[in-house]
Amino acid sequence: MSQELKEIKAQIKVRLIDLDMTQADLAKSVNVTSSVISELLRYGKGSDSVKSRVAEVLGIENPWAKS
Repeated sequence: MSQELKEIKAQIKVRLIDLDMTQADLAKSVNVTSSVISELLRYGKGSDSVKSRVAEVLGIENPWAKS
């Protein structure tokens, strides 16, 4: 796992805690399966629209959009 992905994962996990959400809750809010969220956090795999929607639901700037 790259350092960048570790930082993104940490940011999302902190935000989930702040919002008292689970990954399953996030998946429901984004309208995807839990495995999609798991793959996204574990490997950074996911469509741009899913990544954008995750950021929107969490109320954060899209961390994957950073260059």
